[in-house]
Amino acid sequence: MKGELIFISIITLLFLINGCTTDPQVTPTATSVNSVIFTNVDNESDTTYFMYDASARLIKTVKHYKDYLGAQALDVIAYEYKGSDSIIIYGDHISDSTRIEVYAVGTNGYISKRITTPTQQYSYNTSGHLVLTDQGTDGNISWIVNGDGNATRRILVPFYPGASDTTTYTFLTSTNSANNTATGQSFFGKSNTNLVNTESMSGLYFDLLILGLASHSISFSYSYEFDSEGRVTKQTKTVTARNGSNLVNVSNGSTNYEIGDKEITRYIYN
Repeated sequence: MKGELIFISIITLLFLINGCTTDPQVTPTATSVNSVIFTNVDNESDTTYFMYDASARLIKTVKHYKDYLGAQALDVIAYEYKGSDSIIIYGDHISDSTRIEVYAVGTNGYISKRITTPTQQYSYNTSGHLVLTDQGTDGNISWIVNGDGNATRRILVPFYPGASDTTTYTFLTSTNSANNTATGQSFFGKSNTNLVNTESMSGLYFDLLILGLASHSISFSYSYEFDSEGRVTKQTKTVTARNGSNLVNVSNGSTNYEIGDKEITRYIYN
């Protein structure tokens, strides 16, 4: 659930376009993700490649993108496993110095806390799904997971008093193939069992223009293409409704959304 790592060449892109647009009738095979292309609402794309060890654990991601000046840049993240009780993540960005994050791993095999600053605590349900990220004074994020193994609600409580965001999800019956296991990140717990169908977010945020709380809401629909083995090769996320601010916080910063905007994620498998 955490975890902000994702995103090939013209030849592989041709492969991605093939497939169907409805739920596949076959169960996806358990193969790892080779690379992902993400295209944002401004039609800017980045590509992330995934590398694994003999145990199918993620050991490195290499992200190719353009920086704010339009120059080609790399973002390399390496993973080091210290026995069964800790993981060290090394991040090397073109725009800043190397960073090191150290995580403790619990007896269930999932990350239990981030030791380096800012510290975080992670909690899971009995099925292995992440249900709480406690960020201390920076707030917390909780998930409500249903009996099918899908997180139907995400509740964000940031540090600013009174601010909050609630995101509600509905799901298709098709299987989520690009999950934590497929990307070598099972240490983050289990992913949603099925693919997201719709996403609706609403809440209060701190508005710098009025120096106080303001309300906003936004909704998205999802559509997919699959390969012959039932794996997702293309995900399209479309803005279907918006009220109030169109500025939505996402993993890599903030995005200004308008109705009809699309984000596209393409997957290549090993």
